[in-house]
Amino acid sequence: MTSDTGELQTYEDVEPREQQECETDADCVPLPTCHPRTCINKKYTSFYERPEACTEMFDCSAAYDASACECVGSRCTNMNLGDKGCADQGESAE
Repeated sequence: MTSDTGELQTYEDVEPREQQECETDADCVPLPTCHPRTCINKKYTSFYERPEACTEMFDCSAAYDASACECVGSRCTNMNLGDKGCADQGESAE
């Protein structure tokens, strides 16, 4: 993401709470990174540039697609946190 001055910014540099606000599950998508542990409102995805390449490492807590993101308490939430992404696949998180 870039600032008004053209400098690159990380997700932590901006207002993450605002970007996580939602009304329905359909509002929520993973942050456009390789192994996203955060879900944001889809209207903010254009603020980010998806990496060209990622490692093939699988992170059980990452939200790799929108099905892992839900609107909970008006906030986009990654439902895979705590390694729940592996439990769905019958894999151990150890």
